[in-house]
Amino acid sequence: MKRFTTALTTLCLLACVLTMKAASPLYENDGSVVAPPQVIPQIDATNFVNKGVMSLNFQGTGQNLQYLETADTLNFTNTGYMIANTGFKFDTFAGGPGGNGSRRQAANWNNSGNVFAGPTNSIVTVSFFQFLFQQESALLQVWSTNIVNQGTVGLASDGLITLTGKNIDLTRGHLAGAGSFGFYDNFWGIGTETNGSDFYDTAFAISSIEPVTFPQGNFFAEVFAIAPNIYIWTNQFILGTNVQNVIQAVFVDSTDTNVISNVAFDTSFGNFSVPTIQIQALVTNSFGQQFTNELYIQDGFAVIGRNQRLLNDGFYGIPPVSVNTFMPNNYAYATAFNGFDQLDPSNSDLITTPIDYQGSNQFSMFELQLSPLSSRPFPEVTYSTITNVPGRVEINAQSALNLERTRIDSFNYASISSTNHFIGSTNAQIVVPFSSFNLGSTNGSMVISNLLAPVLPRLNGFVDLYSARWVTTNAAGETNLWFTTIVNPSIQPYFPSTIKDMTLRSTNLVIADTLNVTNNLLLDTERLTLSSNAPGALSLNGVIFSQSTNIVWSGSLPRLNYLTNNGEIVVQNAIYFAGTRHSPYFDTAFEEPYQAMVNHGAIGAQGIRVWANYFETTGSSMIFNDAYFFNFGSGSMDAVYGPLEIYAVNRGLFANGILEADLAGVTLGGGDLTISNMTILSALDITLQPTNSITDGGIVALNTWQLTGGFNLVTKPPVGDLLGTTVIITVTNFFEESRSFWAGENRGNSNSGFLNNVAVGHLVLDGQGFDTLFSFYGMGDNNAIYIDLLELDNFATNNVGGTNFTSLNINSNMTVYFAGALAGGVDISSALNGANGGHLVWVPTFTGKISSKVITHAPPQTGGNLNAGVKMEKAGVQKAMISWQAAAHSTNYLYSCTNLVNPQWTLLTNFVQGSVGNVFTFGDTANTNGSVYYKIRVDPPKP
Repeated sequence: MKRFTTALTTLCLLACVLTMKAASPLYENDGSVVAPPQVIPQIDATNFVNKGVMSLNFQGTGQNLQYLETADTLNFTNTGYMIANTGFKFDTFAGGPGGNGSRRQAANWNNSGNVFAGPTNSIVTVSFFQFLFQQESALLQVWSTNIVNQGTVGLASDGLITLTGKNIDLTRGHLAGAGSFGFYDNFWGIGTETNGSDFYDTAFAISSIEPVTFPQGNFFAEVFAIAPNIYIWTNQFILGTNVQNVIQAVFVDSTDTNVISNVAFDTSFGNFSVPTIQIQALVTNSFGQQFTNELYIQDGFAVIGRNQRLLNDGFYGIPPVSVNTFMPNNYAYATAFNGFDQLDPSNSDLITTPIDYQGSNQFSMFELQLSPLSSRPFPEVTYSTITNVPGRVEINAQSALNLERTRIDSFNYASISSTNHFIGSTNAQIVVPFSSFNLGSTNGSMVISNLLAPVLPRLNGFVDLYSARWVTTNAAGETNLWFTTIVNPSIQPYFPSTIKDMTLRSTNLVIADTLNVTNNLLLDTERLTLSSNAPGALSLNGVIFSQSTNIVWSGSLPRLNYLTNNGEIVVQNAIYFAGTRHSPYFDTAFEEPYQAMVNHGAIGAQGIRVWANYFETTGSSMIFNDAYFFNFGSGSMDAVYGPLEIYAVNRGLFANGILEADLAGVTLGGGDLTISNMTILSALDITLQPTNSITDGGIVALNTWQLTGGFNLVTKPPVGDLLGTTVIITVTNFFEESRSFWAGENRGNSNSGFLNNVAVGHLVLDGQGFDTLFSFYGMGDNNAIYIDLLELDNFATNNVGGTNFTSLNINSNMTVYFAGALAGGVDISSALNGANGGHLVWVPTFTGKISSKVITHAPPQTGGNLNAGVKMEKAGVQKAMISWQAAAHSTNYLYSCTNLVNPQWTLLTNFVQGSVGNVFTFGDTANTNGSVYYKIRVDPPKP
């Protein structure tokens, strides 16, 4: 029995044409079926086999649209070439004896050849005043228990491919759409401007301010201003007795580094020309092949008599009121122009003098949008979304799906679902601008690698166009006809692949692709690893980029217990790394820490909170530099608005990375904390909350922590210090205060205070604003902070009479101990000792690794204490800077020698101190090499 049906009257038609004859066991085509002129075959067979060519063109449209369908077919096999202008429906239609006209899955569909839906002549070349015409959407539908494709299944025009079955194996097959990038009108305007104004000032080309219309009917005033490259074509002719000078100038913005622009002129129009603007972008596809995407724009303003407008569907003239999307008819565009190289280049030097609008200035304005979608949703149409635009592919496997080495490209949207078991996508090449995925695994393991290319090489962005013409007369009586075009391209050569909805279910989940999610994210897994890919992969490492503030991390990963990040995690809201348990995944709602979280990559969010039994963030030399909002090395975490808070219940390891809170504070807490070679940047406080121990690894550590608020120790652990850590508190605003709270024990003027007391290696107080204040408070009744080197800079050095530093406010329950102190690079250890009511205390007996490199103190001497120091200055010629406290009215001598076996002391300087004691510093420029020894003699004032 043979038959074909219409899309909407299938059952009725079959009832009329089918006889009660049993289906043939086999329909096989080994030759060529081309209809017309041949008749489209009516096929009623259990097995369908095509080894030849079938090219079918149906004549119906709209509700009479017809597809190639068969009756009673269980098995489809194609090794040849099949194409139908409207498409195919491959399933089993019960039309034989006892058949009730119902549809069900076929048993097997196997293609190793080529199957296309859509017209063979759907590619239309766009030339001047021509546009692409929409084709009727084509359909290629496969509904079968088993689907195998090792050939090509494609669309010859925008339409729909659906593959629905139990087991779908697309290994080494190709699903091909017909899409490229699309063109859309964003705004337009024409008119006459009579107000004279500047157009070009030799640095910028500036359009007049004119009203434009948007597709939604909105009106706005627009103006273009660009820093241009200038392309000029000039001509002169005589009209009667008047000399006519034609100046056509094209100003192309030269600041867009993504594209290369050029201009040539078609001079075949007589006295005037038509400029063609060429815009090129060199791109690399997913196979590593380089090619050039091109856009050509023509401006015929000089050869068109009036500003007609041209509709998108190709009609000329002023459009009807019901149509609100059109562009001035002096513009045309195309993606290819073979004759560009035959056009004439600029024939005049650059314009070096300003240009003004004069007289009656006719203008056209237009903004062309380049989209990665060949068809796009229409906002004015209800339920029009990216999920139902033409040019899409939908794959739905109920049991298993294999995408290994599968190519899927040139579609606008792909929906891929295999909720039971997704086998994998090794070496796949899936390149689509928008997609959705719903994948599961039955063996407890899923790897997302090469599932989706991170970007696709389709031009996207905007091109602003402005054309104007006016007439001027020069002193010689010659008429100048001005025709100017401003071209402002803002184009990206690549479009980031965007996932609308992403659902992945597996106990163990590895992601090595870039997942750029806009709407919904669900990763139902206990262990998540973002891994790096092998060299040559489409994505270098796994990335989760959430574009929606509605995507909440803890809700999107409801069962997560173990997180390892070797890639990037970026969200548009605050992120909470902890187990927030809720139904339907758990019987009751509760919160618990992750078992382990390891970050070797980069994490960015508005705010970050971590609660894990084990936490680790460690980095290397890898730098993440991509389209997202931060550029950090590995082992980095960035909270751009809110706080960065990490609590490691048992142990926290921080090494070789960056922690940053751009507008808030940083808090690190937990049982045992190891913080080594870490940069911490805080816009407010840095707060430490260790319960068992804290260490930076000692002097070998290279921690640098910068903040503008307070440096806080909430609880002192039994063990640990930070003697390899530099903490820089910078207060920039006038009258601003930094408030630090510290829980260290006050062990008096003793070296014991620097052991297991969270002693700090280097504390810098930098008061950059006038009258800034640094306050220190104890967490209890009597606390202290022990610092190897205390350094005061700028306004933090303010003091009154050397006994009270007004920039320091040390509460009565707090003491600051230091092994050495600098102010503006000068040793002030002695001067600072006992200042501020005795709350600043020098501990000269402690030999700190940091202070001893900067300051060398002489031991106390009989008859009094002489506090001296030596600092090496490396700016310019290296020299020693010797400092000591010169008492009032004392006589001071400084000597040097090069050995102590047979010393020959040389006087370097001597002086008598004035009535006020102060620190004196001398730079030794005489001894710049080798070992040098110094001695200082201070004679007290004579009575």
